[in-house]
Amino acid sequence: IAVLFASGLRRQEFCGLQLQDINPRTGSINVRSDTAKGGKYRQVYITGDALRMLNRWLKKAVNQDPTASVWQTRSGSQMTAAGIQEVLDKACKAAGIESYSYHDFRRGCALTMKRSGADIKSISHFLGHADIKTTERYIALDDTDALETAIRFDPLKN
Repeated sequence: IAVLFASGLRRQEFCGLQLQDINPRTGSINVRSDTAKGGKYRQVYITGDALRMLNRWLKKAVNQDPTASVWQTRSGSQMTAAGIQEVLDKACKAAGIESYSYHDFRRGCALTMKRSGADIKSISHFLGHADIKTTERYIALDDTDALETAIRFDPLKN
């Protein structure tokens, strides 16, 4: 969940990550054009606790083929989007979160970046938005809602 929140990736981008897309040293994540909306390659970075958590996960990967999925089952096969959804459902339920969507994590990432002082152009680029107006909608939520989302979906506290 920390990686999903910190990276701001879309569902298809997140579920489609391959081992070769991750640089465990720098925290760079290559969003390949075959998984990115609009077919546009981009690179995002995660740092701190999210990167440490991802590196712990990667060390447990059974299948180390570079084209293998980052999200593997214990047997080394790729987790499906439904399997990843099940993991998220269990974690959110344990945290007392009744209702959420993948996009809540993405919006939460954008709002947290904004609150931390990132400019809208940087946030838009990070999220891979073709139009800055999309980013404006992401971060234009009522501050009360935004704060609640950030608290409820903080992967480091849940």
